Amino acid sequence: MGIIERAAEVITGRYSSFDPISAAGIAQALSDARLLASEPRVITTAEELDALPGGAAVLDDTGSVWQRTDRGQWYWAGSPIWAGAEELALSSDLTVLYVPEVSR
Repeated sequence: MGIIERAAEVITGRYSSFDPISAAGIAQALSDARLLASEPRVITTAEELDALPGGAAVLDDTGSVWQRTDRGQWYWAGSPIWAGAEELALSSDLTVLYVPEVSR
C-alpha cells in the first residue's frame, strides 16, 4: 500500500463522515503539496505540541486544522478561535499535517 492509499485509509478510519473518494482526493492533494508525512505522527500531549515550531499544522479528530503561531498559540484555521497546547491536547489525539523547516 502506498502513502496516498495509507493516508486515505487513515482519513476514512478516523473521520467516518469522509467517503473513500473524498479521502483519496485529500490524500492526493496533501501528497502533491509535499505536506504528507511518510508515517503520520500522532500527538497526545501538550509537551509534544509545544515542541512544534510556529507554522506547524495539526488535524484534530473532528477534521479541524489547527496552526501554531510563533507565540505558541494554536488557531483553528479560517477562524479567530484559538487554544493553548494543553487545551488542544486534551480535546483529542492530533495528527501532524505539516512542520515547517526551521532555519538555524
